[in-house]
Amino acid sequence: MIERTPERPDLPLSPLRALIPGCIILVEFEGLCGRYPCTLADLTLEGELVVQVPHSVTIRHPLRPGDTVVVRGAFDGTLYGFRTQVKQHVFRPQPVMVLARPTDVGMQRLRRNDRVPCLIPATATVGGQRLSGMIIDLSRGGCRFLCETAADPPEPIAEETEITLCFPLFRMGEQQTATGTLRSATAADGTLRLGVEFGELAASVIATIETYIAGLIDLVEEEAA
Repeated sequence: MIERTPERPDLPLSPLRALIPGCIILVEFEGLCGRYPCTLADLTLEGELVVQVPHSVTIRHPLRPGDTVVVRGAFDGTLYGFRTQVKQHVFRPQPVMVLARPTDVGMQRLRRNDRVPCLIPATATVGGQRLSGMIIDLSRGGCRFLCETAADPPEPIAEETEITLCFPLFRMGEQQTATGTLRSATAADGTLRLGVEFGELAASVIATIETYIAGLIDLVEEEAA
């Protein structure tokens, strides 16, 4: 039986001290390809992580004490990564594992304009138009959106226009909504490119974007390679 603890562990000089139950971390399991979003259920007083594991993992991979996992995540613009071991686990009613307190955490500050290339289907609402296309790069501060346009030339969109984007992030739960300001708009060869600077986003959206980016960046050369 895994019990919750009423106090917070002492994790000095580590972004882990800011983790709260309910946040998403990305976990790599031995013998499985890919990084799986898992929910942090709790932190023990000893700094161990209590993590809910998706059923899609447990039906393909039996959790075993001593297994090594690689964890990546983000909080408030800081990406982190570390290796640790599974200490114990339960399978019912929800698969949960306890991870040993990490001893070596690699960190990387994510600047607001640090963008990573991606291909994310999205819809944009801007200047009275609704456009369907792809986000081709993404940061915590903005993105570039690309779509095809049948109009030649396309309807002009003024810079500084408000824009709302709706997009999924692979395996990261529900659809994300981000509102921002159009900083650039260029059209060539039937393609419209929009540069977007995000405004004040909901904390949950920022955390999801940062964690998604953490899954695309190699944070730690040795610890999380």
